[in-house]
This record gives sequence, structure tokens and C-alpha cells, in this order.
Amino acid sequence: MQTTFPNRSRGKTAEHSAPGAALRAGSAALAVASRGHFDYTDGPLSRSLATRCFAAAVAVLAASSPAGAESGLDLELAPAPAGDRGLLVPEPDAPGARLLSVRLLSSYARAPLVLTTPQLHRHELVSHQLWLHAAVSVALFHRLLLSADLPYLADSAGYGPVDMSPTAAPAPTSQRSLGDVRMGARFRLFGSPSSPEHIGIGADVWLPTGKESAYAGDGAVRGQLYAAVGGRRTRSVWSVQLGALLRGSDTLPSALPTRSGSAIVLGAMSRFAVDPHARFEIGPELSGRFVIGNGGSLFDPRSTQLQLLVAARFRPFGNAFELGGGFGPSLGQGAGSADLRVLGFLGWAPVEPPPPPDRDNDGVPDSSDTCTSLPGVAASDPVMNGCPALPLDTDSDSIPDAFDACPRQAGKATQQPRTHGCPPAPDRDGDNVPDEQDACPDTAGVAAEAPTQHGCPAQAAAAELVGQRIEISEQIQFETGTAILRATSAPILAEIAQVLREHPEVQKLEVQGHTDDTGTRERNQLLSEARARAVAEWLQQHGVEKARLLVRGFGQTQPLSDNASEAGRARNRRVEFRVLSGPQDSGEKP
Repeated sequence: MQTTFPNRSRGKTAEHSAPGAALRAGSAALAVASRGHFDYTDGPLSRSLATRCFAAAVAVLAASSPAGAESGLDLELAPAPAGDRGLLVPEPDAPGARLLSVRLLSSYARAPLVLTTPQLHRHELVSHQLWLHAAVSVALFHRLLLSADLPYLADSAGYGPVDMSPTAAPAPTSQRSLGDVRMGARFRLFGSPSSPEHIGIGADVWLPTGKESAYAGDGAVRGQLYAAVGGRRTRSVWSVQLGALLRGSDTLPSALPTRSGSAIVLGAMSRFAVDPHARFEIGPELSGRFVIGNGGSLFDPRSTQLQLLVAARFRPFGNAFELGGGFGPSLGQGAGSADLRVLGFLGWAPVEPPPPPDRDNDGVPDSSDTCTSLPGVAASDPVMNGCPALPLDTDSDSIPDAFDACPRQAGKATQQPRTHGCPPAPDRDGDNVPDEQDACPDTAGVAAEAPTQHGCPAQAAAAELVGQRIEISEQIQFETGTAILRATSAPILAEIAQVLREHPEVQKLEVQGHTDDTGTRERNQLLSEARARAVAEWLQQHGVEKARLLVRGFGQTQPLSDNASEAGRARNRRVEFRVLSGPQDSGEKP
């Protein structure tokens, strides 16, 4: 009788086209991922690039999924990535910045494929399989885990084909074969590296490198998407998995048909340390696939593969070297459900402590960071550790060198560019007028615009009529560059008003405004006129008739001193009062 695998011919299209599509999609997706950038501000990879890397794996999976094509049967279960505590159920996180883990695993399955004959007899089409796995994983940036698994079917046997007229299900024709190579990526979505609980997502892709005739491969690309929730404590670890397996469909002829195809994936595991140093761990593990495609119904025993294990892990030297294993029965009757499955492994799984919490990502742990919400730099001073670096201040006067007019001499803030940060000038009489500018350095006085009075005691304001002028003892003061009278000018202005009241014969008084040569001629002309007008208005408001006052501005045209010095310019900025003696002088230039 001819021994052919039913419907297998239709799976060849997927066998030949899916790998090419996967490679093309993988190249495109990796090109997208390569456009990311590394962010070494805090050491780990930026979230955006890690997301791109994971998206690349998902793109490969989406492009390579068989989407309902017929395929063969890979009876081996998928082990967890190297470095995970579980044997079959993956964890959600990636505990390491650049951490390599390796695992060698053997898996023995007793009767992984059993059919029911028309006479309702049990027929072990595959009586046993012995698998060897070489697995490797790399944890990156405490967020992304990349993994690969190379399976090899070292031994298998069966009891010959079973006649399911008009077709027959063949026994394995090859005892040894490379299995379907698996590549995976896992991405931690939620939970910081130091938090005990995490949520992650993952994707796996199997390439059709195994022999269908040995029940070592599907003959087509298949993939898996899953989410995992779990946590790690000092002496315990747990994880729960929920996902979807996307694979081609197949139905083995049997009195009770055995179906395989796309399935829901569920898993749960836990480990508990027996000793205080967590060298020996033990715990249960449950991993299941529930076929929902190809006519299968959820929890149908003939399309369910549910593996129960009691597992243990031992670190004999307390370092990264590990060994362990597990055993248990399968609770379903689907393809791959074994009467007994025994697993053993040894590996190298280093443990890297998570980085301490660092809220502002400045490389200084929160426990010693004085400015936890403000990125800074490490400092030997605990008060400034983790805070932004202070600007250079050579003389330690709290004024940064960039703004200090005397960066090597401790001084005071003056807000004046020439003296800001400089030591105060000598002032023997303590009147805040430096001796070099003080006209009376040994007698406390007040600041005055007139150089001869600057730093001298204040004198009573005085004004008197002298010939054709009213002479004043001090200058009338204005706000710098404006025609706004200062309050200090009120006494002298009051004296001028008093002189006019005492001398009614002064029928017309010319108020003259003068400036220094600072600024343009036009502006100085306008300013001198405005200042003369401001003085005339003040006198009017204090009892002087408007008709007796005439306003005139001379700008910078009549200086009294050389404008080359500050003292000269101060003398030139003035208001003068000229008595006009007759009608012929009213309003006309002299």
C-alpha cells in the first residue's frame, strides 16, 4: 500500500514561498530598525530603537505566516529562551544590559503521536523522540531579548504506518534530522528594570529546516505572538503567557481525527528557592496549545497539547552555571502530546542586578541623587551630587566667572558690568562713594551729579537773582536720558519760585535747557527743550504765572566744559535761567 501523508502536497507552496517572503520581510524590517539611534544618556538603548527592533521581528512573522496553508507536523515543544527560569514558559523581561546566556537542553517524549485505528485501537505512529537543543539569548538594555534555538532530532521510532483506508498515515522514515530553527525577540513594555513585576510581548519565527518525514518540521514557516506577565523576587519567580501560534493546518486520518493548525497558546510557571541563597529551585509548569483552526474546537482533546511538568533548577557553584530538568505527562491527545516527557539541561545564565532607580536618567542613582528630578552630574560633594554642574567661580564669591568683572578677586554684586563681582573701592568715610570719586573723602556725604559736590555733605538748596540771571547752587536733576524731574530737584525749584515771587519786576524769565554731546544733535535738541519745558511746568504748578516764563532749548551747542570727560559732560547737562529785560527780548534769540 502506498504510504503518503494526506494533503501534504498542498503544503509545498508554503514550503517554497514562505521562507523567501520571510527573508525579504526580514531585510526590510531590519533596515527600518537600523535607522534608530542609540541613546547613551543613561546607558540603555532608547525606547524608540528597542521598539523598532521588536517591530522588525513582528514584521518577519507577519510576512512569513502560512495563512492557512497545509503543512507537516513538528511534534517538539518550544523551550523557553536561554537564561529564563522556566523550561517552556517564557518570562516578560530582559534582565541585562548586554548579557549572553547559553543553554543545552535534551527533551525525550514517549509516544508523542498516537492515532486511533478504525478498530479503536491505540497506534503509536511515533513511539518516541529524543531532541537536543542548542539555545542562545542576548539581553540588551534591560528591555530587549533576542534569542535563537537550534533543535536536532537525535533519535525517533514508530510502529509503522497505520491503514486508514483509503489513506495511510506514515511512520517516521528518518531517525535523525535537524529541526525547525527558531528565532525570537521579546520586549519589556511595562515595569522598570528594578521593579519586581513586568509585562512584555514577544514574537517567534520557525524556519522550515526540519524534515517532514521525520515529524521534525512543519515544512513551512510558522510564527507565534504572545504577551507575558511575571515577576522575580529574591527566592521566587513566576510567569503567565497568552499568545497565538500561526501555522499551517493538517489532519491525520484516524477514527478520531487528529488536527493541527493555528492555536491559542497558554502557559504558567513558578519556581521557589529551597535554600536561602536561591541555588536550588523547584516548581510546576504548564504549557498548552489549543487548536482553533482546521475544524478544531477549543479544548477538544484531539486538538489539544497540554504539557504538565515538575521542574527544578540547580546552581551548584552559586554562579552562572546551571543545570536542571523536569518531567511530566501531557494532558491532551493532540499531535505532540506525549505520555511522558522528560527534559534536562545545563547552561550558562549569568545574573545581572538591575540598575538602581534613576528618575532623571543622569547616571546618579536616586538614593544618592540630591536633585532626583533634574539631570546633573556626579560630584564628590553629597549636597551637589546628581545636580547640574555649577558654573566656574574661581574666587568663590558666588558670581560665575563668565559674569565676574574681577574673576580672581572676591567681590560683591553691583549689577554694573565694570564692577560686578569686584571688591568694593576704598571708602574712608563709609558713605558708599569711592574715595577716588569722593570730593570729601574724609567726610561722609551723599552722591551728587556735580563732581565738586559728589560725596560731600548735602547743602541747603539756594537760588538768587544776580544781574540778568537767577544763579542756583546745584544742578536740577532729571532721570537719565529723559525730561522727568527727580524728587531731589524739588528744593532748588522751590527756591527759584520764591525768587520770582520776591522779584515781581522780573516780567519774563527764559528757562534754558542744555545737554552734553551724548547722542545725536537732533535728539539732544529735543531733550533740552523737553527739560526746559518740564521746569517751566513745575514752576507754573507752584504759583508762577505762565506769562512770565519762556522755554528754550539749546541742545549741545553751548557747552561749559569739554565733553571728553564725565565731569565735563555732567557740567554741560544743565538748566539755566536768564532774565529778559524788555519786550524786545520776548521769544527772540539774543
